[in-house]
Amino acid sequence: MFAESADSVVPGSNMVGGKIINVVQLKNSTWIQCQDIRCQDVCAVRVEQNMDVKVGDSLWWQAGFVMWTPVPHTGKSNIKLIKLGYSSGNIPDDVMETIVL
Repeated sequence: MFAESADSVVPGSNMVGGKIINVVQLKNSTWIQCQDIRCQDVCAVRVEQNMDVKVGDSLWWQAGFVMWTPVPHTGKSNIKLIKLGYSSGNIPDDVMETIVL
C-alpha cells in the first residue's frame, strides 16, 4: 500500500519524505532535503533536474521513485520524478560547498 502524499503516511511503510526545506539546483540534477512531519527527521534525495520543485512543497520516495506535490495545491499531486542514486541524511557537504550565495 502506498501513501497518498507526504502528509498521509502509511504506518510501517519504508517510505521517506515530508515537507521540502531545501533545494539545491546543480547542472544536471536537483538535491531536495525534506523534514518528516511526524518526527522532524531530515533526509535528502537527488532527482533529475527539476526547476519547479520549491521549499514548502511535499515529497516522498520509496524504492526507485520520488513523488512530488506542489504547494499550494494546483490539483496535481504525486508527480513522479526520476530518482538518482540513494537518499542520505543531508545534502552532501561537497554539494553544499558549490552553492554561491
